[in-house]
This record gives sequence, C-alpha cells and structure tokens, in this order.
Amino acid sequence: MRRVMRGVGYRLLRLAEMGVRPELSLAGDRDLEWAWILANLPERPGRVLDFGPATSAIGAAAVFRGGEVRAIDLEAPPSHHALAGLETIRGDILTYPFGDQRFDTVINCSTVEHVGLPGRYGSPDKPDGDLSAMARLRELMSGPSARMLMTIPVGRDRVFIPEHRIYGAVRLPKLLTGFDTLRQKYFVKRSDGCWRETTRDVALAVEGSPSFYALGLFVLAPRAG
Repeated sequence: MRRVMRGVGYRLLRLAEMGVRPELSLAGDRDLEWAWILANLPERPGRVLDFGPATSAIGAAAVFRGGEVRAIDLEAPPSHHALAGLETIRGDILTYPFGDQRFDTVINCSTVEHVGLPGRYGSPDKPDGDLSAMARLRELMSGPSARMLMTIPVGRDRVFIPEHRIYGAVRLPKLLTGFDTLRQKYFVKRSDGCWRETTRDVALAVEGSPSFYALGLFVLAPRAG
C-alpha cells in the first residue's frame, strides 16, 4: 500500500511540475454550506420553510432552536426520526398550495440552482425555474424582517443539464432580484484541495464544470415594495 501511495504521489508531483493540476472536486462543500446555514439561523427562527432539504439535518436544528419547520422536496427524503415541529411534504415549490401560510425563515441550501433542470431530482423542464422559485419564496416570506439563508454555485455563468446552474455576473443579479443582501461570503477551492474565502470578483471568474464551481453564501431579506 505504501508503495502504491508513493507512486500516486510521484505522479501528482510530475503533473504539477508539467503545469497540469489534478481535477478539482466539490469535496467538503457541504461542510461550508451547512455551517453557514447553522451559523446564521436566527435565535428564534419562527416559522421555517426548508426548501429541498434532501437528507440535511438543518430542519431538525431549526426545530431544536424553537422553530416550526415545513420541509418541501420533490422527492420524499428518508425519515429516521419524528420530531414535533417538523413536517416533511412532497411537492413542487412552484405549485404547492401554501394558502395564506407565510414564513419567517427560509432555508435555501444548494437547491434553487436545480429548479427547472430536467433529468435530476424529478424537476420539470423550466429554463427560468430558478428565478420563478426565488420569486415564489419571496412571496412566501412574512415581510421585511424575514430572512433567507442561501448557498449556491457561483462562477462564470453556465448551465450544466441535468446537474446545476452556476451563477455569475449575468444571472446572479437576476436571482437576487427583489432581495437585499445582508451578508455574503465567497469561497474557492485551491489546488491544495482546500476551500478558502475570496472576493466576489474572484469567485465569479471561476470556470466551473458539471462537477466543480465556487461557492456563494448569502443572508437575504425581501425588499420592501
């Protein structure tokens, strides 16, 4: 095994010396995204909409902080616990009938970039599904004091069907239409495999792929009027 590992290390070193970098991956991205959401959950999250939770435990964390959580997903995630205050529903954010229900906190963790891209997560084909989802979420927020905690892929504007959209200088402002940005952070992964905080301009210049992009982390408030 040691001989194999030394051989792999030697090949990587040779690639680096020739100016060729091993392909970057998204490994570790969820650690940053989930940490961002948890760090920015309000002390009293109130009525919470967890949008596309999949297997995330963030909804449970919001319940433990005193929130009343509705988690909506196109695919019903496996349930390993039953928490009072956490309801999971299967449905489409664009069409689900919420009635007059409104939310104080919206969790939008690496979800909106998939809306409207067919072939993954059962989403119908809607080229502007992400923008429609953001508009719907804004309508569902309880007012200017409500908060959305969002993480998304950022870099040069690209769409990789069925994987994800990447938000850059063109589409990112469209995605944020109707919101004020209260906090934002950006991260890129360097050749050493570590995510590091960077500037907006550097992050939005990253050339992404179906398996890689930079990260944008946001706290948003619905713009009054």
